[in-house]
Amino acid sequence: MKKNENVEVIVLEAGADGGFIQNYPEITLQDMQDIVGGFIEFIYLGDDVMVVNEEGLLLNKPYNHLANEFIKKKSPQMSEHTFIVGDVFIIKNKDLK
Repeated sequence: MKKNENVEVIVLEAGADGGFIQNYPEITLQDMQDIVGGFIEFIYLGDDVMVVNEEGLLLNKPYNHLANEFIKKKSPQMSEHTFIVGDVFIIKNKDLK
């Protein structure tokens, strides 16, 4: 990543009708945990990485329709066995350090 280039993430909140873009000079572990509301887990989807709350199901986080639809489009086989809850964000694999 070049200097002065922001890291762009797409935030998909549970219960929302659409996502929004958020930019960071660099994204830290604390930033990631703040977005998802706890410990993080990565779901690799080609060039994209979805970052979710690792304990989302245990914490009874609400179903995230947008995140599940994104996975269905990126990896139909994975979507059959994946149930995403809580707020998530999508980042390009190259932007993870």
